[in-house]
Amino acid sequence: YEFGVVCLKMKLLGEARKAMGEAVKLAPDNAEYNLGMGTVSSFAQDPTEALPYLEKFHALRPTDASGALALGTAYFRAKEFETASIWLKQAVNNAATAADAHYYLGRVARQEGQLNEAVAQLTKSTELNPNLPDGFAELGQVYMQMKLYADAEKQLDRAVGLNANNYAANFGLLQLYARTGDSRREEQARRFDEIKQKYQDDLRET
Repeated sequence: YEFGVVCLKMKLLGEARKAMGEAVKLAPDNAEYNLGMGTVSSFAQDPTEALPYLEKFHALRPTDASGALALGTAYFRAKEFETASIWLKQAVNNAATAADAHYYLGRVARQEGQLNEAVAQLTKSTELNPNLPDGFAELGQVYMQMKLYADAEKQLDRAVGLNANNYAANFGLLQLYARTGDSRREEQARRFDEIKQKYQDDLRET
């Protein structure tokens, strides 16, 4: 299990899943092992593979909000947005999971075309966790859909300020510069190509 945690932090998802799988086999009723296996499996090609492990964790620890958050994110990745929202709404009332739960509820709202709701949820997420670049990147994308380009740039810049290599933020800036005819577009295109290549290299390594 500990080896799996290390692999997960290093984004070695294949190795993490193998290690977590062995841990669950050895101790099938260990809550942490089931959560770990479920978390890793939620990134698989079929995110529903995570559900049996996450449901087992929730059954073992029904009051632990991290289980509701994990189930919500797994259903989100499986594009089952209605079910995802049910679980995510259970996770917004816990301080440890609220920021991430609001973030994913914002992404659900964006997917469903509810842009004002997406702004509200993502703003709450960034207020609760101002160090999460993905929250600002997603908020910037929503503002861009609303054609509020100055607001979009502000949020995307905040994301890049937190993590210069953030994929979503750099892609968002490239889109923004293209839409607004910004002279920085060419340089941003080169920048994004570098980030995309590194992202694809990391995926191949997993």
